[in-house]
Amino acid sequence: MWGPPTYPATVVDHALEPGGRVTYFMTSPEGEKFCGLWELTAVDRPTRLEFRDYFADEDFTVVESMPGSSCIYRFETTETGTRATYESVFDSAEGLRTVLEMGVIEGSTGAINQIDDLLARQ
Repeated sequence: MWGPPTYPATVVDHALEPGGRVTYFMTSPEGEKFCGLWELTAVDRPTRLEFRDYFADEDFTVVESMPGSSCIYRFETTETGTRATYESVFDSAEGLRTVLEMGVIEGSTGAINQIDDLLARQ
């Protein structure tokens, strides 16, 4: 996971295996924390990762009033590198509408656009 450039993400727990959890928070420019968690359902290294994505409180408990989604991240080798495909399916149209209104497209675009620079530093 990652955050938009102005909301850096900090990973707290990282168990990247089926049944594992990844907990994290993003910090706003004003210092406010936004927590989330992934519950891993499948891991096929290095080609696929499946998980449930939730909003969480500061104790990393799922916030039931916020929408969750099922996610599949796929990675495939191409002639020029790797193609990453990210799929999120929300439990309802209302849940999708909620995250769209929160700016998920802009935030995800800002986060994904950092990947090339991050890999160049590795």
